[in-house]
Amino acid sequence: IDSVSQGGIYFSESISQMFRNGGDNTDVTLSPRQLEILTYIFRYPDSSGLTRAAAFNISDGTLRSHLTQAYKALGAANITSAIIRCLELGIIRN
Repeated sequence: IDSVSQGGIYFSESISQMFRNGGDNTDVTLSPRQLEILTYIFRYPDSSGLTRAAAFNISDGTLRSHLTQAYKALGAANITSAIIRCLELGIIRN
């Protein structure tokens, strides 16, 4: 409280630890299907959602569900940041 009242910034211990570790969380766990889907999107970035879903014989809603869960696991907000995160962690290789 004293630090904030003097113009400082407070971070919780978990956020402070993340900064100390460079923000990397190498404990990311993706399901095999999530990894397949992210790899496919990396390889075919111009494919549509329907094309992606068809490639895995799943509905568009199921595809979106897999992606949403992958985003959470990776701490990503969208497909671009998810792919970048996978590349940073070596989950997907260029």
